Amino acid sequence: MRSTFLAFVMVFCIFSCKKDNNATTTETLKGKWSTGGYDIILYNSSGEVVSHSVVDAIKTYWTFDQSQIKLSNDINADVKTSNYKVLNTVGTRTLMVENAAIATFNNWIVDELSSNAMVISAQINDKSQLTYGKNQVAAKGVKAIYLSREP
Repeated sequence: MRSTFLAFVMVFCIFSCKKDNNATTTETLKGKWSTGGYDIILYNSSGEVVSHSVVDAIKTYWTFDQSQIKLSNDINADVKTSNYKVLNTVGTRTLMVENAAIATFNNWIVDELSSNAMVISAQINDKSQLTYGKNQVAAKGVKAIYLSREP
């Protein structure tokens, strides 16, 4: 009886100390950021790069507060707004923008984040955006945006 009780206590202790590997926390981004351009990289089914475009974008401003993102640019006075959240799952930050119309995609991976720079990327799944060369279609693509914190 005593050994059964000890075995039960040990099993309980082991399971209570086990860390949750799927722990997800929420974060926020703050401040005003501007684009420095973006890359579009297309891959074939073997994972080889078939197209790499580097684009110098119209300067776009991404302003984050606790729950909203506001996008504006130097050419158009309209400000587009959407709710957002950042989920951190096992070290991978995902920027989830509620309204994809303002940021092209709903889900962005925050690849890099420092006090002055941020790189976000998204998987391209739309066949029309995967076209390259003479009507060839890539198997997958990635769009990366480079952002700098505004003073």
